[in-house]
Amino acid sequence: MEIKVLRERIDEIEFEIKGEDHTLCNPLRKVLDKNEKVEFATYRIEHPLLSSPVFYVKIKTRKKEPKLSSIVKNKDDLEKLKEYGIESVYELANANPDDITDIEKIGEYIKKAKKYESEVRKVIRESLKDFQKIFEEIKNEFKKQVKH
Repeated sequence: MEIKVLRERIDEIEFEIKGEDHTLCNPLRKVLDKNEKVEFATYRIEHPLLSSPVFYVKIKTRKKEPKLSSIVKNKDDLEKLKEYGIESVYELANANPDDITDIEKIGEYIKKAKKYESEVRKVIRESLKDFQKIFEEIKNEFKKQVKH
């Protein structure tokens, strides 16, 4: 399973789960919705044969997002990053340095950005632990039923 982050802020994330379908996404969405820190979670599949699901998760948080300018001090570099569609520390952390060839310090900027973790990732990680527990319970129940 490959996950590609499409957009990320401190309180929201949009990501694609390549090669999956409703079988994984619907229970994952339900587990995320049950987390009290999640404002809402949804996903869409444009075409069941041609596209992968894209998840969108928004959480409740009061924390402030770090400013991109706290990492990138050079105003010209900041403007160039915005031209690439990079407007947050989290998007910078997920950037591919090979795609951004006209910023000399891009590797250094990305390395600094990777030190930050968005709140939404922490909440998703919590929910995935719950998701794993549910599947373990189902598996154990299934084993009991098969033995009888």
